[in-house]
Amino acid sequence: MIESCLYCISQISELVSCTSSCLVSSGIQPSYPGGILFGSVALSIAFFFSAFFFRSNLKKFIGFRLFSIAFLSTAIFTAGLIFNGHFILKSLPVIIPAVGIGSYILSYFLSFYLVKFSYKPIQFERRALNSFSSRISKRLNIKIPKMYVFFSKEPKAFVVDGFKKAIFLSDSLIERLDDKSIKAVLLHELYHLERGSGMLKNLLSSLSRLNFKILPVPIKELDRYEEEEIDKILLERHRINMEQIKMRLWG
Repeated sequence: MIESCLYCISQISELVSCTSSCLVSSGIQPSYPGGILFGSVALSIAFFFSAFFFRSNLKKFIGFRLFSIAFLSTAIFTAGLIFNGHFILKSLPVIIPAVGIGSYILSYFLSFYLVKFSYKPIQFERRALNSFSSRISKRLNIKIPKMYVFFSKEPKAFVVDGFKKAIFLSDSLIERLDDKSIKAVLLHELYHLERGSGMLKNLLSSLSRLNFKILPVPIKELDRYEEEEIDKILLERHRINMEQIKMRLWG
């Protein structure tokens, strides 16, 4: 059994060397010395705060945040080994990835059914708009999504991207827009599917659950970034100004 190194906390001035010595005396050749623990904590903090310098570049922001999570995980694992958690933590390198992968797979296969159960939607039955969605889906080389209408006072639209792909429109959105504007909304949602926005969001959600939200993954920032990028695409490629449509919906 590994000796607890908790007494090292009282040796503030020599905490790193005390922890390393305790590990050696406990039978762990310094594969996990105190230096790794404190180095991991320092790097986790450094990457966490460095991410804020790249808020305008979402990919770099997410990258720095993920590095921060990785170093924090290393620090937690090492601390557990130091402070008498060796036998429990032996299984974590298997359990943690299994939980993350399992969470992602469940989200991929079940998200459509969970949304359908929550919103109680009905099939969207406008032939012209369904034909438009099918035609654009083929052009974007994506699987043709099913289309549903759900009842809500708030005008909104979103996609479910997983094993089953679908577009959900609220009845209030349909009531406030003409067919031309609804086509613009559908085009916007189809670009979400083409870019895989939902799949990336599911992945980040799984990562967020894995680190117990100690270091939150910027899902909201990703949503805002994707909305802005797709609006730019619609304006540049199709001359559709989504801001005008949003004004009709929310004034």
